[in-house]
Amino acid sequence: FEGKEITMEQFDEIQKMQKTEEQKEVDDDPFELKEDSDEQCAERIVKMTKANVTRALIQLTNGASDHTLEQVILGLNRMAQEQSVRGTMIQQGILTALIRLEKEEKNPTDVRKKIVRNIRHCMAKLLVTTNPSLLTSAQSMGAIKPLIQLVRQVDATDLQRFEALLSLTNLASMGDNTKNKIVTEKGLSTLKYAMFSDNPLVKKAATECMCNLVGNEQFSKMLQDVDELRLWMALASDFEDEENYECARAAAGCVAMATGAPAVA
Repeated sequence: FEGKEITMEQFDEIQKMQKTEEQKEVDDDPFELKEDSDEQCAERIVKMTKANVTRALIQLTNGASDHTLEQVILGLNRMAQEQSVRGTMIQQGILTALIRLEKEEKNPTDVRKKIVRNIRHCMAKLLVTTNPSLLTSAQSMGAIKPLIQLVRQVDATDLQRFEALLSLTNLASMGDNTKNKIVTEKGLSTLKYAMFSDNPLVKKAATECMCNLVGNEQFSKMLQDVDELRLWMALASDFEDEENYECARAAAGCVAMATGAPAVA
């Protein structure tokens, strides 16, 4: 403020005088964002969901630029972390909109590939704990291919693969239609690939998903192969290692259920 008629201190005082009492309280509040707790964040997400913020975000995706779309999907991803609002988000049409957005990306650029990956991850988050019987056929069947692609995607993180596998396990529990859809979308080879992940949680989730495919004709045929069955027996017998115990238990359960078919037994 050199050469001016007022000093910096005087200018700040004038600015303060123009503020309302409410604004002054906010400025004087010693609370900082870094002190925000998980409970406060969850409470905000619940309030935002009740206020239909999710629907407003989806509206912004129409003709959105890469940056806008990326931020919208990031926001939805963070909201989907709160388990209590997932059902509401699906009711508000978020899952249906994500399936549509993912399907529209035919030849994505590098930036859009990242966005598509986050769209698939958001779908996975929504479906991890949602009762699949409450979904429409279009939602349950439409989500399967993107989730399988997320598991297969090289750039996907272990967390993204893990949550996608949990969602596929959930969907596979619905019945023959979803099981057949998973198998049709090259799900068997994808799940088998994930079963040999270095991450024990991904390995366990993939094995459990395979368990839920028991009863599918193609999966039963695969288990009739002697070498394939030996592989499953090896996985089931690796229970002494604490890290592999959960995966071994899932593999043993799968073999036990599969042997109900005479051809496998």
